[in-house]
Amino acid sequence: PVSSDLWTSAGAALAWLCNEVLVDFPWHVGPAGNMSERSNYLAALLVPLVRPMIDGPVPLVNIEASRRGSGKSLLAQLICVIHGKPAEVGPLPREETEVEKKIVGILLAADPIHVWDNVKHAVNSPSLDVVTTSRWYSARILGKSLVVRLPVRQLWIMTSNNAKLSEDMVRRMIRVRLVPSM
Repeated sequence: PVSSDLWTSAGAALAWLCNEVLVDFPWHVGPAGNMSERSNYLAALLVPLVRPMIDGPVPLVNIEASRRGSGKSLLAQLICVIHGKPAEVGPLPREETEVEKKIVGILLAADPIHVWDNVKHAVNSPSLDVVTTSRWYSARILGKSLVVRLPVRQLWIMTSNNAKLSEDMVRRMIRVRLVPSM
């Protein structure tokens, strides 16, 4: 049995997080007045903690907004800071061959969290589709005739404004939408 003190402190921590840390972000509110976008973000905060227990893929987290300056990158970095992990942050290349090379480098480095920051182009990448739905990723090492099979254990985050995603990518991600009124 879990003690009531643990539930009380967990509830207090959640209240502090929602009412002090995340309160000023312009979360998209659904038609029923629900805060599912904030709930999706809170779930994403837990992924690095539980990822070692998940034997399989986890969806990409797409933190998107209707315009610039809404706090997308800040929310992505907050996940990294909370887990004490320096995130690999960089742009998502436009060319598929470059996406594949970048993914291989990230997997080889075993970075626990990767942020594709400020994606401005349409996302239609078979390599990104595969890495977000697979336990293992196979690719050729650049400059060598060597194919490696690498475990996929990362949390993948993407930030964008009004992202244009392929139908496949839409099914492989969790959306966190911000809608600033300024």
